[in-house]
Amino acid sequence: MRQKIREATYSYIESEAPAKYREILKPDYEPGCKRRVNTATYLKCLHSPQMLLTKDAIVSIGPDYVETKEGKRHPADAIIYATGFETQKWLFPMEIKGVGGKDLHDQWDASGGAEAYKGTVVTGFPNFFILYGPNAATGQHSVIFHSECQINYSCRLLRPVLKGGVDSIMVKPEAQKRDLSWVHDKLQHLVFNSGCQSWWMDPVTKKNTFIYPDPMYKYWLRTIFPIWSDFDLRKTAYSTKRYLVLGCLAAIGFIAYSTFGMQDIDKLANGASSWLSLHTGWQLKNLIYMPVGIFD
Repeated sequence: MRQKIREATYSYIESEAPAKYREILKPDYEPGCKRRVNTATYLKCLHSPQMLLTKDAIVSIGPDYVETKEGKRHPADAIIYATGFETQKWLFPMEIKGVGGKDLHDQWDASGGAEAYKGTVVTGFPNFFILYGPNAATGQHSVIFHSECQINYSCRLLRPVLKGGVDSIMVKPEAQKRDLSWVHDKLQHLVFNSGCQSWWMDPVTKKNTFIYPDPMYKYWLRTIFPIWSDFDLRKTAYSTKRYLVLGCLAAIGFIAYSTFGMQDIDKLANGASSWLSLHTGWQLKNLIYMPVGIFD
Protein backbone atom coordinates (compact mmCIF):
# COMPACT_ATOMS: atom_id res chain seq x y z
CA MET A 1 0.00 0.00 0.00
CA ARG A 2 2.73 2.46 0.98
CA GLN A 3 4.73 1.57 -2.12
CA LYS A 4 1.74 2.30 -4.35
CA ILE A 5 1.23 5.68 -2.69
CA ARG A 6 4.94 6.46 -3.07
CA GLU A 7 4.92 5.58 -6.76
CA ALA A 8 1.80 7.66 -7.39
CA THR A 9 3.32 10.63 -5.55
CA TYR A 10 6.61 10.46 -7.44
CA SER A 11 4.75 10.11 -10.75
CA TYR A 12 2.67 13.21 -10.01
CA ILE A 13 5.77 15.24 -9.12
CA GLU A 14 7.60 14.10 -12.28
CA SER A 15 4.71 15.14 -14.50
CA GLU A 16 3.70 18.42 -12.83
CA ALA A 17 6.74 20.02 -11.13
CA PRO A 18 9.65 21.90 -12.75
CA ALA A 19 12.61 19.58 -13.35
CA LYS A 20 14.93 21.62 -11.06
CA TYR A 21 12.61 21.11 -8.07
CA ARG A 22 11.65 17.46 -8.42
CA GLU A 23 14.28 15.99 -6.12
CA ILE A 24 13.53 18.61 -3.46
CA LEU A 25 9.80 17.82 -3.61
CA LYS A 26 10.07 14.02 -3.41
CA PRO A 27 9.49 12.88 0.20
CA ASP A 28 12.43 11.04 1.78
CA TYR A 29 10.18 9.37 4.38
CA GLU A 30 7.37 6.84 4.42
CA PRO A 31 4.06 8.04 2.89
CA GLY A 32 1.82 9.05 5.78
CA CYS A 33 4.64 9.66 8.26
CA LYS A 34 3.88 13.35 7.90
CA ARG A 35 0.43 14.72 7.30
CA ARG A 36 -0.30 14.98 3.59
CA VAL A 37 -1.36 18.28 2.07
CA ASN A 38 -3.51 17.68 -1.00
CA THR A 39 -3.62 20.49 -3.55
CA ALA A 40 -4.03 20.81 -7.30
CA THR A 41 -2.21 24.16 -7.69
CA TYR A 42 1.00 24.07 -5.61
CA LEU A 43 3.23 22.35 -8.16
CA LYS A 44 1.83 24.46 -11.01
CA CYS A 45 2.75 27.72 -9.26
CA LEU A 46 6.39 26.64 -9.09
CA HIS A 47 6.68 27.22 -12.85
CA SER A 48 6.36 30.98 -12.31
CA PRO A 49 9.65 32.92 -12.74
CA GLN A 50 8.80 34.77 -9.52
CA MET A 51 8.96 31.52 -7.52
CA LEU A 52 12.06 30.03 -5.90
CA LEU A 53 11.98 26.78 -3.92
CA THR A 54 15.01 25.89 -1.81
CA LYS A 55 15.92 23.72 1.18
CA ASP A 56 18.84 26.05 1.98
CA ALA A 57 18.44 27.56 5.44
CA ILE A 58 18.17 31.32 5.93
CA VAL A 59 21.03 32.69 8.05
CA SER A 60 20.45 36.45 7.88
CA ILE A 61 18.00 39.10 6.72
CA GLY A 62 19.08 42.33 5.03
CA PRO A 63 17.19 45.53 4.16
CA ASP A 64 15.78 44.03 0.95
CA TYR A 65 17.02 40.45 0.83
CA VAL A 66 17.42 37.17 2.67
CA GLU A 67 20.74 35.35 2.77
CA THR A 68 20.97 31.56 2.89
CA LYS A 69 23.57 29.21 4.32
CA GLU A 70 25.21 28.76 0.90
CA GLY A 71 25.87 32.51 0.78
CA LYS A 72 23.23 33.36 -1.79
CA ARG A 73 21.17 36.54 -1.47
CA HIS A 74 17.58 36.54 -2.64
CA PRO A 75 15.74 39.88 -3.05
CA ALA A 76 12.56 40.19 -1.01
CA ASP A 77 9.99 42.97 -0.52
CA ALA A 78 8.12 41.20 2.28
CA ILE A 79 8.81 38.21 4.52
CA ILE A 80 6.09 35.89 5.83
CA TYR A 81 7.07 33.79 8.82
CA ALA A 82 5.36 30.45 8.25
CA THR A 83 7.02 28.73 11.18
CA GLY A 84 3.97 26.86 12.43
CA PHE A 85 2.91 26.31 16.04
CA GLU A 86 4.33 25.05 19.31
CA THR A 87 2.39 21.82 18.99
CA GLN A 88 4.20 20.05 21.84
CA LYS A 89 3.38 22.70 24.44
CA TRP A 90 0.03 21.25 25.38
CA LEU A 91 -2.37 23.65 27.16
CA PHE A 92 0.30 26.36 27.16
CA PRO A 93 0.36 28.98 28.70
CA MET A 94 -2.28 27.84 31.21
CA GLU A 95 -0.99 27.00 34.69
CA ILE A 96 -2.72 23.90 36.04
CA LYS A 97 -2.11 22.57 39.55
CA GLY A 98 -3.12 19.14 40.82
CA VAL A 99 -2.91 17.18 44.05
CA GLY A 100 -0.28 18.63 46.37
CA GLY A 101 0.19 21.65 44.12
CA LYS A 102 1.92 19.61 41.41
CA ASP A 103 2.22 21.43 38.09
CA LEU A 104 0.82 19.66 35.04
CA HIS A 105 3.58 20.86 32.70
CA ASP A 106 6.28 19.70 35.11
CA GLN A 107 4.66 16.26 35.23
CA TRP A 108 4.49 16.06 31.44
CA ASP A 109 8.09 17.25 31.04
CA ALA A 110 9.24 14.53 33.44
CA SER A 111 7.45 11.88 31.36
CA GLY A 112 8.98 13.04 28.07
CA GLY A 113 5.81 14.63 26.69
CA ALA A 114 2.12 15.16 27.31
CA GLU A 115 0.03 12.11 28.19
CA ALA A 116 -3.49 11.34 29.37
CA TYR A 117 -5.70 8.31 29.94
CA LYS A 118 -7.77 7.90 26.77
CA GLY A 119 -6.63 11.40 25.87
CA THR A 120 -9.01 12.82 28.46
CA VAL A 121 -7.94 12.64 32.12
CA VAL A 122 -4.60 12.80 33.93
CA THR A 123 -3.65 11.05 37.16
CA GLY A 124 -2.96 13.47 39.98
CA PHE A 125 -5.46 16.00 38.63
CA PRO A 126 -8.98 15.19 39.91
CA ASN A 127 -12.03 16.60 38.12
CA PHE A 128 -9.78 17.75 35.26
CA PHE A 129 -10.78 16.87 31.70
CA ILE A 130 -9.10 17.62 28.37
CA LEU A 131 -10.90 17.62 25.04
CA TYR A 132 -8.79 16.51 22.08
CA GLY A 133 -5.94 15.85 24.48
CA PRO A 134 -2.69 13.87 24.15
CA ASN A 135 -2.87 10.87 21.80
CA ALA A 136 -6.43 11.72 20.85
CA ALA A 137 -5.83 13.04 17.32
CA THR A 138 -7.07 10.82 14.55
CA GLY A 139 -4.86 11.64 11.59
CA GLN A 140 -7.33 9.87 9.31
CA HIS A 141 -10.83 10.29 10.76
CA SER A 142 -13.34 12.96 11.74
CA VAL A 143 -12.30 15.25 14.58
CA ILE A 144 -15.97 16.07 15.15
CA PHE A 145 -16.91 12.44 15.76
CA HIS A 146 -13.97 11.98 18.11
CA SER A 147 -14.88 15.12 20.08
CA GLU A 148 -18.45 13.91 20.44
CA CYS A 149 -17.20 10.58 21.83
CA GLN A 150 -14.90 12.37 24.26
CA ILE A 151 -17.57 14.80 25.46
CA ASN A 152 -19.99 11.92 26.13
CA TYR A 153 -17.22 10.03 27.93
CA SER A 154 -16.41 13.05 30.11
CA CYS A 155 -20.09 13.51 30.99
CA ARG A 156 -20.37 9.86 32.01
CA LEU A 157 -17.32 10.18 34.25
CA LEU A 158 -18.60 13.39 35.81
CA ARG A 159 -22.07 12.04 36.53
CA PRO A 160 -21.27 10.80 40.10
CA VAL A 161 -19.78 14.21 40.92
CA LEU A 162 -22.64 16.20 39.45
CA LYS A 163 -25.18 14.07 41.31
CA GLY A 164 -23.38 14.79 44.58
CA GLY A 165 -22.46 11.19 45.32
CA VAL A 166 -18.75 11.99 45.32
CA ASP A 167 -16.64 15.15 45.32
CA SER A 168 -13.92 14.12 42.88
CA ILE A 169 -12.92 11.55 40.29
CA MET A 170 -9.37 10.81 39.19
CA VAL A 171 -7.82 8.10 37.04
CA LYS A 172 -5.54 5.76 38.96
CA PRO A 173 -1.80 5.90 38.11
CA GLU A 174 -1.64 2.22 37.19
CA ALA A 175 -4.64 2.56 34.85
CA GLN A 176 -3.09 5.51 33.04
CA LYS A 177 0.23 3.70 32.74
CA ARG A 178 -1.48 0.62 31.30
CA ASP A 179 -3.47 2.66 28.77
CA LEU A 180 -0.41 4.64 27.62
CA SER A 181 1.67 1.48 27.33
CA TRP A 182 -0.90 0.08 24.92
CA VAL A 183 -1.01 3.35 22.92
CA HIS A 184 2.74 3.71 22.43
CA ASP A 185 3.38 0.01 21.85
CA LYS A 186 0.87 0.06 19.02
CA LEU A 187 2.25 3.32 17.58
CA GLN A 188 5.68 1.71 17.18
CA HIS A 189 4.26 -0.45 14.38
CA LEU A 190 2.47 2.37 12.53
CA VAL A 191 3.68 4.77 9.86
CA PHE A 192 3.33 7.75 12.20
CA ASN A 193 6.39 6.52 14.12
CA SER A 194 8.41 5.35 11.12
CA GLY A 195 11.26 7.84 11.56
CA CYS A 196 10.38 11.28 10.19
CA GLN A 197 10.10 14.43 12.29
CA SER A 198 6.50 15.60 12.20
CA TRP A 199 4.53 18.07 14.28
CA TRP A 200 2.98 15.26 16.30
CA MET A 201 6.40 14.06 17.53
CA ASP A 202 8.27 15.68 20.42
CA PRO A 203 11.48 16.97 18.77
CA VAL A 204 13.62 16.06 21.80
CA THR A 205 12.20 12.83 23.17
CA LYS A 206 10.72 11.59 19.85
CA LYS A 207 7.53 10.72 21.71
CA ASN A 208 4.34 10.76 19.67
CA THR A 209 1.93 12.78 21.80
CA PHE A 210 -0.81 13.27 19.20
CA ILE A 211 -1.95 10.18 17.36
CA TYR A 212 -4.52 7.68 18.56
CA PRO A 213 -3.41 4.33 17.09
CA ASP A 214 -6.81 2.80 16.29
CA PRO A 215 -9.85 3.61 14.14
CA MET A 216 -12.32 5.96 15.74
CA TYR A 217 -15.09 3.38 16.01
CA LYS A 218 -12.86 1.52 18.47
CA TYR A 219 -12.36 4.68 20.50
CA TRP A 220 -16.13 5.05 20.56
CA LEU A 221 -16.47 1.48 21.83
CA ARG A 222 -13.85 2.06 24.54
CA THR A 223 -15.58 5.17 25.84
CA ILE A 224 -19.23 4.08 25.86
CA PHE A 225 -18.92 2.46 29.29
CA PRO A 226 -16.24 3.78 31.67
CA ILE A 227 -14.13 1.17 33.45
CA TRP A 228 -14.91 2.41 36.94
CA SER A 229 -12.21 0.27 38.52
CA ASP A 230 -9.69 2.50 36.72
CA PHE A 231 -10.84 5.50 38.75
CA ASP A 232 -10.57 6.75 42.29
CA LEU A 233 -13.85 8.34 43.38
CA ARG A 234 -13.61 10.26 46.62
CA LYS A 235 -16.01 11.89 49.01
CA THR A 236 -14.09 14.13 51.38
CA ALA A 237 -14.58 14.03 55.13
CA TYR A 238 -15.35 17.75 54.95
CA SER A 239 -18.23 17.07 52.61
CA THR A 240 -19.70 14.34 54.79
CA LYS A 241 -19.39 16.48 57.91
CA ARG A 242 -20.92 19.46 56.11
CA TYR A 243 -24.07 17.56 55.13
CA LEU A 244 -24.36 16.10 58.62
CA VAL A 245 -24.18 19.51 60.28
CA LEU A 246 -26.58 21.08 57.79
CA GLY A 247 -29.02 18.23 58.37
CA CYS A 248 -28.81 18.77 62.11
CA LEU A 249 -29.37 22.49 61.70
CA ALA A 250 -32.43 21.87 59.54
CA ALA A 251 -33.86 19.53 62.16
CA ILE A 252 -33.18 22.01 64.96
CA GLY A 253 -34.79 24.77 62.92
CA PHE A 254 -37.91 22.70 62.31
CA ILE A 255 -38.23 21.80 66.01
CA ALA A 256 -37.61 25.41 67.08
CA TYR A 257 -40.21 26.79 64.69
CA SER A 258 -42.77 24.17 65.71
CA THR A 259 -42.16 24.78 69.41
CA PHE A 260 -41.36 28.47 69.79
CA GLY A 261 -42.41 30.17 66.57
CA MET A 262 -40.49 32.88 64.70
CA GLN A 263 -39.75 35.07 67.73
CA ASP A 264 -36.92 32.87 68.99
CA ILE A 265 -35.55 31.72 65.61
CA ASP A 266 -33.13 34.66 65.39
CA LYS A 267 -31.67 33.85 68.81
CA LEU A 268 -31.32 30.20 67.90
CA ALA A 269 -29.67 30.98 64.56
CA ASN A 270 -27.20 33.34 66.18
CA GLY A 271 -26.36 30.73 68.77
CA ALA A 272 -25.82 28.08 66.09
CA SER A 273 -23.61 30.47 64.13
CA SER A 274 -21.47 31.18 67.19
CA TRP A 275 -21.12 27.46 67.93
CA LEU A 276 -20.08 26.66 64.36
CA SER A 277 -17.58 29.50 64.32
CA LEU A 278 -16.04 28.35 67.62
CA HIS A 279 -15.85 24.60 66.87
CA THR A 280 -15.45 24.36 63.10
CA GLY A 281 -14.36 27.78 61.86
CA TRP A 282 -17.42 27.97 59.57
CA GLN A 283 -19.45 31.13 59.24
CA LEU A 284 -23.19 31.33 58.64
CA LYS A 285 -23.82 34.58 56.81
CA ASN A 286 -26.87 36.21 55.27
CA LEU A 287 -29.34 33.73 56.74
CA ILE A 288 -32.74 34.02 55.11
CA TYR A 289 -35.82 32.64 56.88
CA MET A 290 -38.68 31.50 54.70
CA PRO A 291 -40.93 29.47 57.02
CA VAL A 292 -44.25 30.22 55.37
CA GLY A 293 -45.21 27.44 53.02
CA ILE A 294 -42.36 25.22 54.20
CA PHE A 295 -43.57 24.04 57.59
CA ASP A 296 -47.24 25.03 57.35
